[in-house]
Amino acid sequence: MTAANEPRDAGPAADSRSPHSRARRERRRRSVAIPFLLASAVPAGAVVWWFTRPPQARQAFLDGVPKGVGTRAATAGIALGLLVVLSRIVLPGAKAAGDSLRRARGWIGTRKPVVRVLLAPLALVVEVLWFVTQLLFAVDAIAILACGAAFLVYVARIVKPDLLPGLPG
Repeated sequence: MTAANEPRDAGPAADSRSPHSRARRERRRRSVAIPFLLASAVPAGAVVWWFTRPPQARQAFLDGVPKGVGTRAATAGIALGLLVVLSRIVLPGAKAAGDSLRRARGWIGTRKPVVRVLLAPLALVVEVLWFVTQLLFAVDAIAILACGAAFLVYVARIVKPDLLPGLPG
């Protein structure tokens, strides 16, 4: 084996099975487990509370809920779901695509002049795709802001139904 083919020793930090990284992963699991269990206990406690109430108390509670709360809550849930998808999946994907296209532009720019002339059609396609990616990134950022605003407005409308009466729901 030549020196170029030999694997590099990345050191103990790169070994994912080192005792230090295993301990860190275990601490992370424990730190996530407690909030997860607490968050899981809230719906379970609500179900137990609901079914231990007398039927008259349950009906009185349901009668006290304003009309249309379910629709507004569902709309707020949809806005929150869209917000999460757009911010955690679409936005990083658009950024990664833009970064890759920027690197491709840089690679084409570092070639010899003759090769750059031959790669001109590819450079044009990369430029157009980069521009479209930047537009989609901006549209996604605006959509994230709109979903966040819609979520906040519909959550506020759950509490105060007469807020912004022109909105659907």
